[in-house]
Amino acid sequence: MFSVAIIGLTIFGVLLLTFLNKKIDLLSPSRLFILIWSFAIGITNLKFSYLQREWNGFGWLMLMLTLVSFLGGLFYSIRYKC
Repeated sequence: MFSVAIIGLTIFGVLLLTFLNKKIDLLSPSRLFILIWSFAIGITNLKFSYLQREWNGFGWLMLMLTLVSFLGGLFYSIRYKC
């Protein structure tokens, strides 16, 4: 799953580069949420410890479902001012 690590760390790097733009909100909840989770997923998939094991498809599905549902709820609440 080295490709997952590369994807996660690429998303992290791109988000860090967007911090150079002066017109964005640095403490936006969705931006920080994606930044932290992409870094965490990228680093953990590099398998620095022999105790780490591969995740099955169901584990990835549950992780992505929770991340997408949180971001969807956040964007919905911002859009419709709940």
